Amino acid sequence: MEESEKKKYTVTDEFVEVYKYLNAVSMTERINQLSELERYMLVALSLDNHDIRNPIVKDNLYPLRDIGQALYDTMEDIENDNPTIKKLIEITDDKYINLNILIDSSGNEMPEPANQSEIRDWRLKLLD
Repeated sequence: MEESEKKKYTVTDEFVEVYKYLNAVSMTERINQLSELERYMLVALSLDNHDIRNPIVKDNLYPLRDIGQALYDTMEDIENDNPTIKKLIEITDDKYINLNILIDSSGNEMPEPANQSEIRDWRLKLLD
């Protein structure tokens, strides 16, 4: 399949910001405002890309641990009738829910988690 033919799935700008800055501040309130599908995507993508030893990441993901367990069970072929996971498998064409298909509203690939400099700049922007 050519690069231009690869399947893509657009997520909200809110999702992108929560994902990128999950390692910066408590995101509980903002996570709760995401759709259920995006919360599942957030957990899957964050477990793959964020340092889960980071206390802020850990605190942000802890309330979503049941989602993480459901995703893990699916990858281990444990029977699961969760409609959100079925939707993720349908979107990604993959029981391992590889989310490299996600793009933002401008068509850009998902960013890497924020580094210290980006976190500092983002926090300063929040103060304005």
